[in-house]
Amino acid sequence: MTPTVQTFAVSWPLSGDATSTIGIVGEGELARFIATRAFRFGIEVLAGVNYAGEEWHSLADVSGGRLRLLTPLEAIRPEIVVLAVPWASVASTLSLVVDWEARILVDATTPEEPIGGNGVAAVENSTQLLASMVQNAYVVKGLNFAPGKFEMQIGSDFGRRVAFISGDEPRANSEVCRLLGQMGFAAVDLGPLAQGAPLQRVPGPLSDCIMMRLD
Repeated sequence: MTPTVQTFAVSWPLSGDATSTIGIVGEGELARFIATRAFRFGIEVLAGVNYAGEEWHSLADVSGGRLRLLTPLEAIRPEIVVLAVPWASVASTLSLVVDWEARILVDATTPEEPIGGNGVAAVENSTQLLASMVQNAYVVKGLNFAPGKFEMQIGSDFGRRVAFISGDEPRANSEVCRLLGQMGFAAVDLGPLAQGAPLQRVPGPLSDCIMMRLD
């Protein structure tokens, strides 16, 4: 069955409580990490999962009602949506929405392309490629933590974990930085996608380290 394409109206500037609820589309370990981090800091999460297995239901049980398991189409209603699907599913997932109508789309995806002989990823700037697939979305690269680099500890005597973002719309970057701050991260804006996203790719210059900011 072909999924129904839907659109939802969201105006700019974002509402004052834009970061109180986020959508996450994805089912894997990264999506669960982001969801857990968010609801532990009091943010409501709409998780768009085609198949909500035991791990998702266990998270929902301990979320205090802040994690709702929905379909991907239902999960894209908030003003900020995190895309954390496998790269092979990006095009089909994005095709479900004709017009993002000023939403912020946080690209947490990682291309599953092999690294070439010169050590450079086959997809140099996947976020710019992703941005070309959507209409009227403010695309921000962020939360694309490398496998094995997830850190679930909420508080740390060593400070807050640094989370890098990049994007072409400064207002959208600011909103994502504000969201990351609410999630206990120290956000660092690397600037436009052309310069920031390649630094964030996995593997890449910033993907294999965990940096902490001392407040």
